[in-house]
Amino acid sequence: MTKKRSALIALTALVVLALSGCVRFQADLSVTPNDTVNGSIVVAVVVGEEADSRETAELQASEIESALLGEVSGAPGVERTVYDQDGYLGSRFTFRDTPLSAFAGGGSEGSLTLTREGDEFVFSGQLDFTPDDTETEITPDDDTSNITVAISFPGEVIDTNGDVSGNTVRWESTYEARVDMEARASAISNGPPAWVLPVIGGAAALLALVAIIVVTARRRGMSTL
Repeated sequence: MTKKRSALIALTALVVLALSGCVRFQADLSVTPNDTVNGSIVVAVVVGEEADSRETAELQASEIESALLGEVSGAPGVERTVYDQDGYLGSRFTFRDTPLSAFAGGGSEGSLTLTREGDEFVFSGQLDFTPDDTETEITPDDDTSNITVAISFPGEVIDTNGDVSGNTVRWESTYEARVDMEARASAISNGPPAWVLPVIGGAAALLALVAIIVVTARRRGMSTL
């Protein structure tokens, strides 16, 4: 019987926030075969020059966090810290062995969805930070470092529209562009089995001990001549 477990990170309601400044969204996640997540997500808004810019940025970042992550900040293995870098203010969420159930929010059209289907993980989502009106002026920006999503899977990437490096898929976008993301990868690690590393370590330790004994014996033999 196939078991299906899903992790949903809601990424809608971004346009309705009508942010006056740029958004920094950086996700770097690693999914394990036992359905846990490690990594981090940064959600931050650029601080303007007005007197209340920091308060405004904090409020906007908080609204985005609520729309994107729901109750994830209170989930096991999640640490939330203040992110204040490069003129951006918001939050950094760090995940350490966080269960997929932590991301099982409501989800809606366009939200990031990470689902386990048997021995495969299926990922899809949409990032669209473009303003919802034609009157908002957008400054061209060639820097794609502010909007990035990278997901590392346990096994081989089977199909994706992102850039692949090993078992990691990455997408980048500018503030004024939309990116649709799709990926399917094996949930089974293509590295050595878990029992191999202890065996290799034990063998190495045994060989080192034998080498020490041999060298010591030779030295003692030479000293008796």
